[in-house]
Amino acid sequence: MSKVESLDIITPDELKWFQEDMARRIDSEGVDRDMRKDHAYMIWHMPRRNVIDRRIIFGRGDPAMDLISKILRRRLDPASIYCGYQRQYLPHHIHIDDVTLGPDYVKENNYSLVIPLMEDPSFKTFVWKNEFNSSHELDIYRFSNFRKNHSAAVKINNLSEEHWLDHCSCSIKPEFTDCHELDGIYQYKLGTVGMFPRVQMHASNNWLRSKKYTHKDLIIIHVT
Repeated sequence: MSKVESLDIITPDELKWFQEDMARRIDSEGVDRDMRKDHAYMIWHMPRRNVIDRRIIFGRGDPAMDLISKILRRRLDPASIYCGYQRQYLPHHIHIDDVTLGPDYVKENNYSLVIPLMEDPSFKTFVWKNEFNSSHELDIYRFSNFRKNHSAAVKINNLSEEHWLDHCSCSIKPEFTDCHELDGIYQYKLGTVGMFPRVQMHASNNWLRSKKYTHKDLIIIHVT
């Protein structure tokens, strides 16, 4: 059974409150997250585009944090919550959401959740079954081990041909995305919350190819 879920745990009034709060705050409070321009070009092949997203991270006492906590308690009982508004300018490539592997670590308690604040058929999150202990471990596997052992790679799906995943390419055939088992796809739908294990590799599809949007707005949540 897939661990990727679409939850009905947010009300229309709560969704509207988040949309209005983000619209009011994102320009004045948001902080841009970028990467080196040469690295960005290797992934997205878009000259002069290296700002990945703009975020407002919710702190203690923020009304948005209080509302997120209320919503999460309808399904989870998290020990800690990282969450914030995200205005995504470039589709996120394959990654995991790192977890601190302390003495109290329990894999089953760690999830990433997405609350869409915009909806379109081109907005999707792909989640594969592969799990990693850190982003560094995933990078070594993807950019070193996969290439080194590529002659033994077996194509098991046609994701790279059926979906917009060109920003996840390793520039070799068969594609990395096509050699790993997909766990599920979360389709952005207003009024739902996507949830999946944060240690499973995942990525946005390349929604920029629709040529309808310059960004997409969402709330990102990581819980332990």
